[in-house]
Amino acid sequence: MNTPQLSEAWQSFIDKLTPIRPELFQYALKLTGNPFDAEDLVSDSLLKTFASLALQDNRAQDLKRYLLTIMSRTWIDELRRRQRWATQTMPELESPVEATDQTDLNEAAAIAIDTLNPHARAVLVLKDVFELTHAEIGAILGIEPNHAKVILHRARRELQQVPETRNPRVTRALVERFISAFQSHDLERMQAVLLEDIEAQVFPAGSGAGLAFHAKEGWLNGSWYHHIEWRERERSPYPLQLRIEDVAGEPVILVLRDPDEVGAWAVEEVWRLEASNGYIARIIDYGFAPDLIRWVADTCGLPCRTIGYRFPDAGYGHLDQRG
Repeated sequence: MNTPQLSEAWQSFIDKLTPIRPELFQYALKLTGNPFDAEDLVSDSLLKTFASLALQDNRAQDLKRYLLTIMSRTWIDELRRRQRWATQTMPELESPVEATDQTDLNEAAAIAIDTLNPHARAVLVLKDVFELTHAEIGAILGIEPNHAKVILHRARRELQQVPETRNPRVTRALVERFISAFQSHDLERMQAVLLEDIEAQVFPAGSGAGLAFHAKEGWLNGSWYHHIEWRERERSPYPLQLRIEDVAGEPVILVLRDPDEVGAWAVEEVWRLEASNGYIARIIDYGFAPDLIRWVADTCGLPCRTIGYRFPDAGYGHLDQRG
């Protein structure tokens, strides 16, 4: 399959899933307990599903059920990977209480080891949210129906929530410096807060690395001029309002569009930053994540505007009056 055909197939796949994406996000949110981890889990699962189906002669009969399977196993595998990592890096810890002289990250990981039960949480959500039978749950998670029934019983009686304690990926002070530099439209000031090999990710549009690339044609240029031809041609900065909000325990950036152009200040995108050695190392632009944008806007009591799960063919988007 050549590149145009692959792109067309991918966009068709994204469009086909539009009706069930809100359900997938809610499922992921209940599994992870964090809206950004939930959106990332959905995105990872979509990529895996697209690749898997492309290699199969027969497409999945029930795409929703197939995706639930991929999401459940992806999440469980990720938790197991984190637990293995934490066990290897903290062999001296016997309990979370003894982590007083360790970093906050290690302390949180130690707590997670003692409390996370991925199968129990997945079984509970699949049963109570999607109302699946024990046999259906067993098929998704790769366990016997009777085992799923036992896990469900124990989960309802003893399920412990994963603690929210976690180190923020970036400090609020660094986010403030980033916003100041961004809104000055000064590449030299941006250079002072971004790593030279800065990575920016916009699912499903793609990702790129390197400040030089992003300044010319990647995320940074696109965000400044927002893919509007006359602005890019005249190098006229795009009027965005950036606001810091604490969401799910970390400072994130809400991007609001100029009301003179679209009628009202409303959350259009959410940016999540990650730092390394005091610089911004990664930017995740949730511009095509309407479920996450609505969740964040509702949490912050703000209106939002969503444009769908990919670049629209025509028009701009839908304004959701919230707050």
